[in-house]
Amino acid sequence: MRSAVKPRDLLWQRTDLAKATIRVFAEDDVPAVAALFARVYPDQRWSSQAACESYFREMLFDNPWRDLDLPSWVAEERGRIIGFQTVMPRPMLFRRRPIRVAVSTQFMVEPERRHGFTALQLIQACLSGPQDLTLADGATDLSQRIWRRIGGAVPLLYNVHWTRPLRPARYALSLLEGRAALPPPLTFAARPLAALADAVAARLFPNRFLREETELAEDVLDPATMLAHLPDATGGNALQPVYDSR
Repeated sequence: MRSAVKPRDLLWQRTDLAKATIRVFAEDDVPAVAALFARVYPDQRWSSQAACESYFREMLFDNPWRDLDLPSWVAEERGRIIGFQTVMPRPMLFRRRPIRVAVSTQFMVEPERRHGFTALQLIQACLSGPQDLTLADGATDLSQRIWRRIGGAVPLLYNVHWTRPLRPARYALSLLEGRAALPPPLTFAARPLAALADAVAARLFPNRFLREETELAEDVLDPATMLAHLPDATGGNALQPVYDSR
């Protein structure tokens, strides 16, 4: 997703007396943000709290593109962090012209605060920077609706997800089960049939992902090699990332 909306273009009414305080994210906030991440995304568990904190520190404070003019933001209420908006500064080229890009990611709000103004406050803070372009990726349906409401665009071709089921029958059955399209007893009874269908399909249609013999050799990609061949991959794009040896 992308947006070139500036804060002055947003209609913002200060009518919510319980609005959170929005401030710049500091390194001392990392433990609280890691705890917020665990509450908002309980299924995406890290091996430890320390590992999650290390990830945020490396991504936001040891980032070679760190720009103090494009900080990340937290929403605070009564001394407790209830929202977080990551801003990743990235230098890019647009039609060969250098531009500053803010990549919005790791956008999270305390579950019980999602229907308030906290999310909009964080987005407003993100858009208040001096960047020429704002990009967002991996958005939920709720985030997309908010993004559209403030003037952001969602490029459909970049949001296509492809799936290649390795066990097609069981995959189809799991989709029906997830959508409650079949009664649970019928779904349970269909599992052996789905497994049998997958076994037959595997014999009739061999795995096309098996690696064949080739003269190509694999090697670890080093920065110098990537920089040398990056123009071959991005040369035709109007928007291109700018990398260096760091």
